[in-house]
Amino acid sequence: MKVGVTMIPLVDKHRLWYKSSQGLGKLNSMCRNHAFCSYAIKMQEPLILRDTLLNPEFADNPLVVNPPHIRFYAGVQLTTSDGFNIGTLCCADGQPKPTFGDDGEIDFLKQMAKIVLRELELNKKLLMSQQSATMQINATKFSQEAMGASGLNTVFELAVVTVAENIDVDYINIIEITPNEIDGYHVHSSFGFDEINRSFGKNHSLLSMVNAAALKGDTLIIDDIQDPDVCDFEQPSLMVSAGLRSVLCSVIKKDEKVKYMIACYKKEKYFWSEDEVGFLDSMAKSISGVVERQAYESQIAADNQKSDNLLLNILPKPIFQRLKLSETNIADGIASATILFADIVGFTELSSKVTPKELVGFLNLIFSSFDRIAQRLGCEKVKTIGDCYLCCAGLLSHEDDHAETILNFALEALDELQSDKFKTKHINMRIGINTGPVVAGVIGLDKFVYDIWGDAVNIASRMESHGAPGKIQISKKTYDSLVHQKAVNKFNIVERGLQKIKGKGEMRTYWVEKKQN
Repeated sequence: MKVGVTMIPLVDKHRLWYKSSQGLGKLNSMCRNHAFCSYAIKMQEPLILRDTLLNPEFADNPLVVNPPHIRFYAGVQLTTSDGFNIGTLCCADGQPKPTFGDDGEIDFLKQMAKIVLRELELNKKLLMSQQSATMQINATKFSQEAMGASGLNTVFELAVVTVAENIDVDYINIIEITPNEIDGYHVHSSFGFDEINRSFGKNHSLLSMVNAAALKGDTLIIDDIQDPDVCDFEQPSLMVSAGLRSVLCSVIKKDEKVKYMIACYKKEKYFWSEDEVGFLDSMAKSISGVVERQAYESQIAADNQKSDNLLLNILPKPIFQRLKLSETNIADGIASATILFADIVGFTELSSKVTPKELVGFLNLIFSSFDRIAQRLGCEKVKTIGDCYLCCAGLLSHEDDHAETILNFALEALDELQSDKFKTKHINMRIGINTGPVVAGVIGLDKFVYDIWGDAVNIASRMESHGAPGKIQISKKTYDSLVHQKAVNKFNIVERGLQKIKGKGEMRTYWVEKKQN
């Protein structure tokens, strides 16, 4: 067949895109308003114009009356296997051809159209296969990067970028579904929304679409949101105002409940491919895995913090840190520390007058006050034994002024017990203090405790039991420690003399009454 021009133009709703041409030089595109192909693409049979001037519909066509002065045209529709009209295979000439078709030219043109379609389909499958492989690689890469991301916001931003690089869409967003709120969602990350009002208030609610996706609990595919047969929910005002028509969204689950949704939007009617649907679903599943993992890690961290807080309530912080480092058999010898025993006088009589709940509450009030004093002064509370309070200085800090620190604690504790909140209970306290070497460590497997041992501890206990209500009795070793640290003049210390101490014989002791001004 001898003609001046042959072409394969692909057609959209506005223009012709020349896939291939022969005889017209380099062609890129042209408006389809007057193109012969715009007519041929609508016909089941080939459009044959042997002489355009003899056809009233085409005689005054600009392509006929103006260059290139087409007098002959023959075009065959190119229809894909899934029913889409994508363009034509056509030929044209500046001279009429009244005998065209007599020698089988029309059948030849039809056969060539089939070959063109076959090649286009094969090329499409090849491109889709390559695109599918690329999508799978990128989805896997995203999954690996997301698992190592520091937080969900980073994951969401990475997801939006990855989707935008693999699916040709106008807008993307990731929405947190919170059905108890009026608007029902919060947008975490988005792509392409800069030109849209991003306030996302009540006037731009996506709630109907969010609910549709959440109810489906899977992938929501809408080729044309303006088609009532396709879209059975209220059109979101945001999509209407932005002129969006096609939607593809997948839900992101946490504990099998819909938590987030990742959505893609296009401004035109669009049939989402299986690869695009599968890719977005894969992205949603990867994000779901990260959401679950981070929620689990957050819960583990919260549980660990609770456990740590409980341990810190019963162990000194340095001992707790050593246990965290898996140190076992913690036992330390301290060359010199000062130990205090404080016993409440009148507590037994008080216990017979109040309920158990009131008794425990009152004891907790007293010892909590002592705890605050100890924390402020740097003393280490070791334990309580009934109505007796045991604390120490010099165990962990190893400061030489531990005797002075403990005496300051004792004086403040007495002042606290004599304050207005305790006066009505008519109770008092004996305090005994001693200085010397001790052994400190953690004992037990279950309900383990940090405790101290040594003769210095026993003597401190004796100083308390052989003391007097409202008095602070210290041993000679504590007094000598104050002298050594040049702190003895900071206190009003009166020698009591030699006292017969149970199990120890005679010991020289001292009263500490209060600080000198």
